[in-house]
Amino acid sequence: MAPSVDERVKVARARRRDAKTQSYTWWIAGTATTVLFACAAVIVSPDGGPFETPVNDASFIAHLQHNARWQAGEVPFFKGWTIGDVQRLSGIRVSNQGGIPECSLPEVDVPESFDARQRWPRCFPPVFEMGNCSASWALAAAASVSHRLCISNRPSRLSAQQLLSCEREFGQGCDGGSLDTVWKYMKQSGLVTEHCFPYQAADDVPCATCGTEEPNRVASVCKVSTAGSIRREIFLNGPVLAPVMLMNDFLLYRGGIYQETRTASQLVTPDRQRQLHAVTLLGWGIDGEQEYWIIENSFGQGWGEDGYAKVKRDGVLLEEPGARPPNGRRTAAERPPNGRRTAAERPPNGRRTAAELPTGEYSVLRSMPRFVFAGTPANPKVLNFGGR
Repeated sequence: MAPSVDERVKVARARRRDAKTQSYTWWIAGTATTVLFACAAVIVSPDGGPFETPVNDASFIAHLQHNARWQAGEVPFFKGWTIGDVQRLSGIRVSNQGGIPECSLPEVDVPESFDARQRWPRCFPPVFEMGNCSASWALAAAASVSHRLCISNRPSRLSAQQLLSCEREFGQGCDGGSLDTVWKYMKQSGLVTEHCFPYQAADDVPCATCGTEEPNRVASVCKVSTAGSIRREIFLNGPVLAPVMLMNDFLLYRGGIYQETRTASQLVTPDRQRQLHAVTLLGWGIDGEQEYWIIENSFGQGWGEDGYAKVKRDGVLLEEPGARPPNGRRTAAERPPNGRRTAAERPPNGRRTAAELPTGEYSVLRSMPRFVFAGTPANPKVLNFGGR
């Protein structure tokens, strides 16, 4: 007996319903598969997107303004720069050739807060903008010596360009330089003034000095090893050189007390090493219960507070003991079998503390040099800051 019209309609509706359900199921499965592949692509290639992200990314700035405890904003120095452009700058390193001894300092009481700019105001001209050149090692070294020269009543702004153009034993110009061996050049050759050899943010400028100007030489260098001795050194003698870890949110700092946000990323060099940046350390302070250091940077006056910053203690400023091994990497024996640490071995925030960094022959994390100036051999003038 042939089915009635009503029965044929019911069967057709059931078939359409089954087909629709099957189609919906496949659409869900297809979408889920696409999402999984997208996640896999992000995990396998983490640098693809962030590498080309503008430093002055509006959404990232808005995120920081909402979540950071300090002020963030667009920085003129990084206009047109991507995160990849910053990471292509090699940063600074330590050669393990410096052999810098510890400083000998008297036990003196220091104030709770101190700012070298207030004690010696005439010794701090506007900060430099380093340009498209990994020159923080040269700018910070020249600045710290210039400040101390001014403190000794010999005001001169010394040439960082001379270090970029002339220091070739361990320095590599705009490809970075060594924090400990830069002093070897300054002891042997000395630095002329910025007026004589102005900064040009390039390392293809021929090495030259003014015939009428005698260079300012560094007679001795030493390092301090604790937060207390760093304070005493600055209080007695003036600013020191210091390394900081370069974080992506640090680039957008505009004021307040900087501390890395929970979503901050450590920038790395082209050879995948932590990117370090040299600054001049010139004071300290406390706001409520928050202790901080005061630093002078080389990102221009549009970064931070006219080029300066307050940086949280025990943060990106490397002040704690520990160092990299000579080549900056762990040995094969130090690495776990599969190349990764287990979840139990990782710190809660996914980063090692300064104390966990592998040890080596020389401490980059406590390398805050101090120096003594000498005049020319024909007219020796030794200026001893605090004594050794």
